[in-house]
Amino acid sequence: MTAYFPGGVTGYLYDRLARFDIGEDDTLTAQLATLGYAPADVGTAILSHLHEDHIGGLPRADRRRRCWCRPPEWAELHRPGPELRGFLRNHIQLPGLKWHQVSPEPTRDPALAPFTESLDVMGDGSLMLLPTPGHTAGSVSLLVRRVGSPPLLLAGDLTYGAEILQRGQLPGVGDRRLLAESSRKVLALAAAAARPGRAARPRPDGRPAAAGQLTPGGCGGRPTPKGHDMDIDRREPVQLGERTQWIRIRAANARNPLLLLVQMGPGLPMINEVQAFGRALSLEDDFTVVYWDQRGCGRSLRSADATRELSLEAMTGDTERLLALLCDRFDGPAVVAGFSMGATIAALAAAR
Repeated sequence: MTAYFPGGVTGYLYDRLARFDIGEDDTLTAQLATLGYAPADVGTAILSHLHEDHIGGLPRADRRRRCWCRPPEWAELHRPGPELRGFLRNHIQLPGLKWHQVSPEPTRDPALAPFTESLDVMGDGSLMLLPTPGHTAGSVSLLVRRVGSPPLLLAGDLTYGAEILQRGQLPGVGDRRLLAESSRKVLALAAAAARPGRAARPRPDGRPAAAGQLTPGGCGGRPTPKGHDMDIDRREPVQLGERTQWIRIRAANARNPLLLLVQMGPGLPMINEVQAFGRALSLEDDFTVVYWDQRGCGRSLRSADATRELSLEAMTGDTERLLALLCDRFDGPAVVAGFSMGATIAALAAAR
């Protein structure tokens, strides 16, 4: 305890007001181990805010990894007396730790209303960072959109319990005006998510949404660069042999021809490149595009044996199986296109 907090009057106040009892089973390393992971497996750490009771695991983080916070939060470290306000710089600005200041961007996703800014962490709408200032100037919450389960909001210290939030009771620390505003937005978001049978967004041309289209709460689908909404925007697991891998299917028109993209690699995911491909190529306007995280990367890396066999033969076999599955599902032929090594895999699969 005394080694963690500063000395002098500030340390005395912490010792009186901020006592923690963290057992060996409650440490970051131990909790990750229960899920089958180690700190070295964490690629990016997102901190809701930088108060002293939220940064204790940083020394265990792999220094090659990234830590995210918002610019207003980082600015708190450079205001006078940060330690007196709960910001312990010696435990945040650690040698070698890679800090990135990230800012939410304007969003038109109706599923996030009343929030007007967000940051798509993975590029596939599954993890959405939302600004919820109040407890601190740069506090954020993380919306987790889960397949087959209701969305989950990790709200940091915006509140200390769902029942407290629902009563409209504000925690005692922070800017009360901002806390009230952020709490109102979170309650509105929760109420909208709880409504059954949410309709998909209407299309500009008046056609009904396709049966396969996700509602806005699913993948966070956005209009294409040409302004078309998605007929299909679906992220799902597929079983390829003995391994589960992940794809995301997007199309402005469900009748568009099928296109499977095979990323360069191995090791480079595709699902998190959806928005970049959309801005650069607008493929979804003309094709039913399948973005695929191959074995050993992205969402497909979650399988315990995902990296057991990474070979040209295995990855070509995966491509053949996925093409067969897609052609059967969409009842038609498919075009397969690859990048770099992915072009070799695509050509071998097509030749077979």
